Amino acid sequence: MEFFFTQAYAEIDWTQPYEFLDTEFQHLETYAEIGRRLVYKVAKVWLLDGEKAWVLVHVEVQGQYDSQFAELWKLSIG
Repeated sequence: MEFFFTQAYAEIDWTQPYEFLDTEFQHLETYAEIGRRLVYKVAKVWLLDGEKAWVLVHVEVQGQYDSQFAELWKLSIG
């Protein structure tokens, strides 16, 4: 989190407990393409301002070169 999402990491109150809610996305695995390796992590965290927030992390393992990867990544993060 700290390495890839520095700003989000800085806004989370890491002294408070966090809760992983991975079961919320388990049903998505049935729709994933065969051969793709996708991981979804969902966590409930507390922000420094005391608000509750939900964090969704999507990881996709890529095993081969894709010339459009950087462009697709930019589109996915908005």
